[in-house]
Amino acid sequence: MYTIVPLDVVFHQPDAVKVPQELTYRGQRVLAEQLPEPGQFRLVQLISTDPSLYLDPAFQPGAIIRFPASPVPQSSSGGAGSPAPGSSASSPSWG
Repeated sequence: MYTIVPLDVVFHQPDAVKVPQELTYRGQRVLAEQLPEPGQFRLVQLISTDPSLYLDPAFQPGAIIRFPASPVPQSSSGGAGSPAPGSSASSPSWG
């Protein structure tokens, strides 16, 4: 193979695969990977059907999200233990 990029960069194997977490950010579902610093996440993907949100710089892939986010509950039962959609427990208010 011919390339101007060093072979150790081309054949680099990451030590650990980062699995993005599904979070609620500004009331929208996003996929984000946790950064080494506590409370910081890197936005990977916005999960929405609203096309205007994809134009918002806050939801651009690679944006740093700074808040203590909690993962979206995996159970779809919607029992009493899970917060209601749009409640302040699942989405912090950002003026």
